Amino acid sequence: MRIDRARAVASRVAELGGVARPTRLVREGHGRRQIADAISRGLVTLVRRDWIAGPGADEYLVAAARTGTVVSCVTAAERLGLWVHERPDRPHVAYPGRGKIAGTAAVVHWQHAIVPRHPDLLEDGIENVLMTVAAC
Repeated sequence: MRIDRARAVASRVAELGGVARPTRLVREGHGRRQIADAISRGLVTLVRRDWIAGPGADEYLVAAARTGTVVSCVTAAERLGLWVHERPDRPHVAYPGRGKIAGTAAVVHWQHAIVPRHPDLLEDGIENVLMTVAAC
């Protein structure tokens, strides 16, 4: 029974794009023990205190969760299918200004978002992406 609940956690993380906040899972009805079981069984990985990832999760989203940033600017524009003049050699991210930023090799943009970011999202929406590209 516990393995089924742990698998349910891993399944929900996959449905959410491969990376999720445990607090969101708890709000949705998964228990903290279920989440801990999923981590201990290797069904999901603790990326940072407040983020977990499933196997095969998008590397950009995992890196954003690990560093406390969100994928933005030309990196997010390209991922959205927008034309970009030049593909950057390093990913571009935005720092939402919550807590401490962890070490990252990405280009970090420090502007405030024009559309508030939901704390469960790791990728900027189109409005914030375009604003960041324009300022880059």
